[in-house]
Amino acid sequence: MLALKQKYLNLSKMSNLIKVSVLSLLMLSISQIYGQNKSGGEVIYTWVDEAGSNEDTSPHFKLRFNQNESRFFFTNEDEDIPFTLQFVMAKNKNIYTNRKTEKMQETIKGFKKVKMFLVESRLESRDWKITNETKKIGSYTCQKAIVYKDIYEGGRFLFREYAEAWFTKSLPFPFGPEKYGGLPGLILELKIKRLKEEMFKIKDLELLSKVKIIKPTKGEFILFKDYDDIIKRMYDKAESELKKKTKSKEGGNK
Repeated sequence: MLALKQKYLNLSKMSNLIKVSVLSLLMLSISQIYGQNKSGGEVIYTWVDEAGSNEDTSPHFKLRFNQNESRFFFTNEDEDIPFTLQFVMAKNKNIYTNRKTEKMQETIKGFKKVKMFLVESRLESRDWKITNETKKIGSYTCQKAIVYKDIYEGGRFLFREYAEAWFTKSLPFPFGPEKYGGLPGLILELKIKRLKEEMFKIKDLELLSKVKIIKPTKGEFILFKDYDDIIKRMYDKAESELKKKTKSKEGGNK
């Protein structure tokens, strides 16, 4: 009887030891999983236009992102690249977004004596339509989303913009090229139709444990409303001068 009791105690101790060991392994596994979690990263996009520009010599852009912030900017400064209008325009792209504060800052090429503006505005909201269409980009399964947006400047309608984004829920970061984001995953490919068609295609992706986003500082700081008022006054002035010239020509022809 005593021997059976001792045997039962030994089995009980062994059972408890196994439970502790399994629990320890489980906690270690959870710790390793959380330790491997990435809180952000960097994406390199290649920009191509509807003419089918050479991807090897096309502009490259970098998107740095963490859970709440992102910065999208041109990266070809140190490369031997041809001097073309697309590169001149590309160099001006520098867009910072903060989803916590719902604010965005963008560097915009200035005019007259001001070389650059740093324009702050509310983060743009887009009425995305997420479709059931999927495709593989690299090792990621991506889903298609589309959106239309009317573009205004200086109080004037310019054009309707169409965008087609391929995002992946495997990377739950709501960011993408230019001012596009707000989807339940990182945008790996983006097609935009404005006056012409252009596309951002992923070239490289690196996930990182810690990503610090540095806001752009170059340019004269200005709120979007004030900047838009400046643009409106410029349009008004240009239209007024054009009307005067037209009226003067009509008067001279009489």
